[in-house]
Amino acid sequence: MRLALLTISALCLVSAALPARAAEDSASSSLKREETRRAQTECAMEWQQMKRAGKTGSLLWREYYPACMKRLTGADIIQK
Repeated sequence: MRLALLTISALCLVSAALPARAAEDSASSSLKREETRRAQTECAMEWQQMKRAGKTGSLLWREYYPACMKRLTGADIIQK
């Protein structure tokens, strides 16, 4: 009987912690999306400024974008 009560107590504690963990994961992924969106916007603005100034040379957007995102976020962008 004592083992059953301990098992039920443990299950209650675990199930109570799951929604809190899900909320933390959701907040973390929301912040990551926001950071990524901000970096995308920054890369686009930098690219437009470089184009207007004639500084792109033979560099293409598809080459510039992954390098910019890595510089701003530290994440590698995989090109297909």
